[in-house]
Amino acid sequence: MEPDRLLRTALEDVSVESPLDVAGIRVFALNWSGERGSGAVHAAVGPGAGSLEVIREAGEAPSRNLLLLRNRGRFPVLLPEGALFFGEGYTRVARDSHVLEAGERRALSVCCLDKSPCDPAESPMLFGRAIAPHTIRAHLKRLRDCGEVLGLCSVWERLMGSTENASLLLSDPRARGLESLGLPPEGARSLDERLVRRSGVAGMLTAVEGRLVGFDLFGSHALLVDHVGPLVGAALLEKTGRALEGEEIETVELSDAMAFIGAVREALERKGVKRGRPGSALAWEADRSIVRALLRSDGLVHLSVSAEQAA
Repeated sequence: MEPDRLLRTALEDVSVESPLDVAGIRVFALNWSGERGSGAVHAAVGPGAGSLEVIREAGEAPSRNLLLLRNRGRFPVLLPEGALFFGEGYTRVARDSHVLEAGERRALSVCCLDKSPCDPAESPMLFGRAIAPHTIRAHLKRLRDCGEVLGLCSVWERLMGSTENASLLLSDPRARGLESLGLPPEGARSLDERLVRRSGVAGMLTAVEGRLVGFDLFGSHALLVDHVGPLVGAALLEKTGRALEGEEIETVELSDAMAFIGAVREALERKGVKRGRPGSALAWEADRSIVRALLRSDGLVHLSVSAEQAA
């Protein structure tokens, strides 16, 4: 199936559920009936990402803009666009989504979020299970050259202004549940029931401080479950960087969320997407949003949409 037709079909089948308000963020579950596309793709990244390793020749200095990775596991691994890599003196963010097959080596294009990195010898690589907020991802998609990151670094510094914020990214909700993100128990249970325990849900759309910031849609419910903790953590981090003191905050309604997804679908129908080989990322701009999609021959793996206003 052609990429634009596949994506149109996916977006036509998506329904948006009524919002859930938790800890100052508004979450809309994205639902479709049945498993779709990438059921064979497993996010095999556990705590510490034990199945992935960085490949580097002896004496080779760490790169700010490139990571050479190998999947040592027995299953494919999804590294979503916006995935964060900590260590070796840098904080780096993946520019595109990738699937690393079992045993595969791949050079990953990344951007460095630190202006003044620490000594790499004192900071070993730590993958974690973190995904950058849409604020960072919207900025990232506008960069032509990852050497031009000063604006990106300043946004990152604002978001990471406290130790509490850093803990949102370094925690492992897969092991300890969503409450490890500092959510109230009732809110963590509500998110778990809405996103994790319902097999038809394959994505989530978030609004923060009365603004839609973006959504992520995966090729299967299993992939969403593997990434729901990092996505919620990213949304909470987004909230801390958007304090709008004294401003009247509008409410994002279900109709707004549906219109947002509809605009992406309509832009795809007007412009289409360039053909790309299976496993390569596709990108285009929709009305007021920036879109990246990762497809395989068996279907959609990850669709990431960041609202331009998130930047």
